[in-house]
This record gives sequence, structure tokens and C-alpha cells, in this order.
Amino acid sequence: MTSILRELRVEMERDHAEYITARDVYRTVRDDLETTEDEISRVLGFLQHPFVAAVKEGAKSSFALAARPDVAALRLYSLVAALQRT
Repeated sequence: MTSILRELRVEMERDHAEYITARDVYRTVRDDLETTEDEISRVLGFLQHPFVAAVKEGAKSSFALAARPDVAALRLYSLVAALQRT
């Protein structure tokens, strides 16, 4: 998840930032992370969920950051805390 958010942040910081796909992320992280394009797609879908709202989907299953990674982390921590209380 961290690697995916990092790649989205890197893209966002470019002069001509674009939405990127799971395949784009996979091509960047495949040498450093044991994952598949499908797993990345599922993580992006999770990060898009309103409880997290870390990414937003564009055309053709492409994604961009919707919130700073630290804000997304706080939302995830809150979600974990809520689940631990149940």
C-alpha cells in the first residue's frame, strides 16, 4: 500500500501530472515488491472507498491521489481503531 501511495504521490508532483493505472504502478514496483497488477488494482479500489478516500478514479481505470498520504494514513488508523473496538 505504501509503495502504491508513493507512486501516486510521485506522479502528482510532476509538472504535468496524469492519472496512472495499476499497470503503471506495477511496472514501477515489480522489481522491489512481490505483487501482481491485480493486487495493485484491488488496493487502489480499497483506497478509493469513502472511508479512506485516498485516491480518485479517472477514465479507463486510472487513479490519482485525492488526499495526502498522511491524511490517508490517519483515516486508515481510525478505521483500524474502530474495528478493534468491535
